[in-house]
Amino acid sequence: MLEPRDRSLLFNALRPPAGYRLDCGIGTTYSLDLLALLTAPLAFTRFERSDESVEANEASLAVLESVRRYADKLTIFCHAGKIAVPRGRYPQFAYLEQSVIQCVLPHPGAFHPKVWLLRFVADNELARYRLLCLTRNLTFARSWDTVLALEGPLLDRKNALAANHPLGDFIAALPLLARSVSEAVRDRVTLLSDEVRRVQFELPEGFTGCRFWPLGIDGHREWPFQESGRRLLVVSPFVSLRCLEQLAETRDHATLVSTSRALAGLSRHPAGFDGFFVLDEQATAEVSGEVDEPEPVSVSEAVQLNDLHAKCYIVEDGWDAHIWTGSANATEAAFERNVEFLVELIGPRRLFGIETLMTPEKDALRLINLLKPAANQIACQPQDELAKRLEGQMEQARDAIARAHLIADVAVCEGDRYTLGLQAAEAITPNIAPSTSISCWPITLPEEAQRPIKSSGDSPLAVFSSVSFEALTSFFAFAVEVREAGRVVRAKFVINALLRGAPMDRHQRILKSLIRDRARLLRFLLLLLAEEGDDVSGLVEELNADRSTREWRSTGSGGEALLETLVRTLARAPERLDDVNRVQRDLAMDDEGRSLLPEGFEQIWTPIWTFRERARRCKTTP
Repeated sequence: MLEPRDRSLLFNALRPPAGYRLDCGIGTTYSLDLLALLTAPLAFTRFERSDESVEANEASLAVLESVRRYADKLTIFCHAGKIAVPRGRYPQFAYLEQSVIQCVLPHPGAFHPKVWLLRFVADNELARYRLLCLTRNLTFARSWDTVLALEGPLLDRKNALAANHPLGDFIAALPLLARSVSEAVRDRVTLLSDEVRRVQFELPEGFTGCRFWPLGIDGHREWPFQESGRRLLVVSPFVSLRCLEQLAETRDHATLVSTSRALAGLSRHPAGFDGFFVLDEQATAEVSGEVDEPEPVSVSEAVQLNDLHAKCYIVEDGWDAHIWTGSANATEAAFERNVEFLVELIGPRRLFGIETLMTPEKDALRLINLLKPAANQIACQPQDELAKRLEGQMEQARDAIARAHLIADVAVCEGDRYTLGLQAAEAITPNIAPSTSISCWPITLPEEAQRPIKSSGDSPLAVFSSVSFEALTSFFAFAVEVREAGRVVRAKFVINALLRGAPMDRHQRILKSLIRDRARLLRFLLLLLAEEGDDVSGLVEELNADRSTREWRSTGSGGEALLETLVRTLARAPERLDDVNRVQRDLAMDDEGRSLLPEGFEQIWTPIWTFRERARRCKTTP
């Protein structure tokens, strides 16, 4: 448990079980990197080649198809105003616009949980669920975090498992925290919140019990740490004095593992704690000089970039150890105002107690080996009241923009150029300090295209003229700057606005612009069908008997490879032909798209797809 050498990647934690495929899923995160979300669906595909063996153009095609295939199956809830400005402009972001749901709490507080709930299906098998409870946001941060993965089958029963009700309640509450949610998302939430109550999650080896702790939703606001154990370990990158002392109350021994910034910000030593540690500099990730490392603009961003970011609480109670992990920091904001999620695991103290982490052992690498004592760092930095005030004004502006319900209207300008006007359904500037300046731009345009937003009495807030078709987007970047007494605080973030008036065939046109030519389309189709079973010679001969098939096969080895792969797929995994049909259908909508299809493809594809449809109707496999 918490073995430093046992490193895991979120990418691997998302992969379906053997023989299963993703049916749908929900993820929650406080902050969000759109590029991380763009590449996450790769985990659900069968593109198993290593990064080193994939050419750049092929890798981009893999990203394109994975996001096209799974964007409408995955919904990500995040805190409004905490989407990072991407460092690149990618047309594929258009496929994410309906997947990102922004949450705005009705009271001061943050939407802060880091939970994924995934539903996997397989032919003739019960659905399986996987719950990921993380301390990491959906970003490319290199901080130390934890991930807990629980998996189990959906039981064939009507009655719910009582232990799962808190988890089901948390999933059901998500639409109530969002600015707007489509009917499709509501249906997905209803399905998952209902079924997860009947999932028999399998406990990690050695543990005997598990409890779910949603925080900040109706009916679930209780203090999770009721056990009367005498020893306590708190791992938290952000802390507050009152919360720490509440945690340590009635304990004989309490130890805190945190960050230098958090300890320095305390006004004094927290009562009840007798041990303080921070991450040793040698345990932080090294960055190559070739990496374009972003400059953190806040303490929070600096911690997430490269420091300890895990949240974990361990209480020893008799022979048992209780371990809580999830999103909640040791602050009153986490337990009194935010929406958070923790999972409690219960197991033998000898296996999962504090000593297994904090006592050195010869020839073993434990958590204590990554730390150094830090009692002398407590309250060593005086409070910068001006910086704190400017940071508060900046966050007030961010919150006002996030709550404004932004709408992006598209209008035809001339030819294939458009006007993109941004307006707010609710006033922004009355809630912002006069020393604050705000500008915005679509993320598909360079930052130099930014416009200062107009006063709330004007509509629209900003107008972008002669925008190309590829630059149409619902994602708008904002730059907020607060100045006072020669000091400046800045922040950049993205808001997902409601896009109105965009061309109906927008996604199909983006697909064509990314594929560009026949050779690239051929690689794309082969990638969709790669690594299938052996050829079925009888069916190949049947297709080869058609004259048009022979002519098409003679056009080159690429076409021949595609034909053989289509036939193998029809025999071994016909459901994967649905992906090809989706691409073919999108391209066949106009002459430009049809011109990308290989010559003679229609004659080859029609009998294969007819056979697939007939087999589906008969509920048999070819």
